[in-house]
Amino acid sequence: MVTYKEMLQKIMEKRGYNQEQLANALEVNKAQVTRWLTGAIPKIENLRRIKKLYDEVNK
Repeated sequence: MVTYKEMLQKIMEKRGYNQEQLANALEVNKAQVTRWLTGAIPKIENLRRIKKLYDEVNK
């Protein structure tokens, strides 16, 4: 099972995004992405956005 942190890292790797670019793609601020990458759990609506973007990069 892939964790949300792994999803974020994979999106960043595949798209060449830095944290700010990922935040823009997910429509959140950079600080939020930083918190997720260091262990904070995203709210459900953000998990849905992460999953959608993750699915797009893994087609």
